[in-house]
Amino acid sequence: MLHHLKLFIRLSAQHDIRARAAALAFTSLFAIVPMMTLAYTIMSLVPQLAGTERQLEDFIFSHFVPESGQEIRTYLTNFSAQAQSLTVPGLVALLVTGYLLIKNVEQDFNHIWQQDAARRTWLSVLIYWGIILFGPMTLAALSIAATYILSFNVIFEPLGLVDLRIYALKLAPLFISGGLIALAYWALPNTKVGFKHAMIGGICVSLVLLGGVKLFGIIMAYTSYQFVYGTFVSIPLFLLWLYIGWFVLLLGAELVSYLDQME
Repeated sequence: MLHHLKLFIRLSAQHDIRARAAALAFTSLFAIVPMMTLAYTIMSLVPQLAGTERQLEDFIFSHFVPESGQEIRTYLTNFSAQAQSLTVPGLVALLVTGYLLIKNVEQDFNHIWQQDAARRTWLSVLIYWGIILFGPMTLAALSIAATYILSFNVIFEPLGLVDLRIYALKLAPLFISGGLIALAYWALPNTKVGFKHAMIGGICVSLVLLGGVKLFGIIMAYTSYQFVYGTFVSIPLFLLWLYIGWFVLLLGAELVSYLDQME
């Protein structure tokens, strides 16, 4: 066990996970607004999802963003609303930023899986736009459906499963996010990835992120960030959390790749 842990740590260091996570966090700052804009636009075109943008925001910011980043939500929402009034060239420039973020994620995954060969351009474009177009819709549909189904007391009370419903509501974010992360581990690398290993990595990463949100908030409550940055404290803390999130996601990719190699 210790041997595997040492080997895993050495591989993570060789792949320079920390520097790659920092680069992705920086790129994310520019990609969040265009991806939110596109997600809201697409969801408004689907009758079943129209008006659910607020619910998707609530799901993401309540489970995957620390309390210190809640102020950022207002900024992002305002920026996204302004972006919807941009001209076509401006919107194209924003969407290209989101495209480049996913491309960088794929390149980092390929580096972890030691795959130098790139996909054909048309296939990459198809995968990227599939993620950009359907990713937010899938997340919104799953989170809304899970909350809706589990809200039926009439189903659980006669069976005496009210406590089970409460636990299921708490675990829903873990399995929804874990499944989507696993899908990214399985689909993005330009190689065959074991779906079982991808699921293990996805659930582990989701569990760490959900726990990390609480831990991050507790730690930041006892630091001097507020004193140093004042009213701007939410910005550096949000950037720090983006870095931690990407570091955990890339570390999860390392785990999936290592499990693939062991098999």
